[in-house]
Amino acid sequence: MDPLHAKTEGGRTLLRRTAKGLVLLAAGLLALLALACAFRAPCASWTLRSALARAGLPDVSFRLARLSPSCVVVEDVRLGDPVSPLLAVERAEVRYSLADALGGHIDRVRISGVETPFVWRSSGVCSPLLERLATVVSNAAAGSRGVAVARPRTPAGLPVGEVSLYDVRVPLRAADGRELDRLCVDVVAVAEPDTLGGKDRSAGRLRV
Repeated sequence: MDPLHAKTEGGRTLLRRTAKGLVLLAAGLLALLALACAFRAPCASWTLRSALARAGLPDVSFRLARLSPSCVVVEDVRLGDPVSPLLAVERAEVRYSLADALGGHIDRVRISGVETPFVWRSSGVCSPLLERLATVVSNAAAGSRGVAVARPRTPAGLPVGEVSLYDVRVPLRAADGRELDRLCVDVVAVAEPDTLGGKDRSAGRLRV
């Protein structure tokens, strides 16, 4: 295989993994906020920050712009160094109904103005965000060894009906911080109920 083609395919694979990580992270954060609203938590921002700190993400900052029984809007999200964050999100919006949120289902998640860097190292291209999330997951798994955890039953169907990421900016930087290139993409994933088969169907779209 041509080395340039191999590097291009590797970059695409890393981009897909990063996009999936962003979707899961954003859906998790917004689901926590939705549940906080559903249970009428008096201090949703404090509740979420405490939950993130316990999960190993104490350096997340955000502004809760709206919290209602059907919508949560979070703005100015930063993970890591505020000057050079691992992840920056301008706006994230989740739409839901209280009944669905309590059942573990979110109608729609839309996120815009996302930036997360890739770094070019001697070993290849890597994502500091994915490395950080992998460390958090690894620490959580190590801390739960030998402890029996009661897991809730997974609700039928997919937990989020639609996830959209708009204006996703991925700068490629050298190890010394210089920006070498920049990639801009939009990602949309939709799950629709299949009335004939009785299951949810999913579809995705990636625009570069």
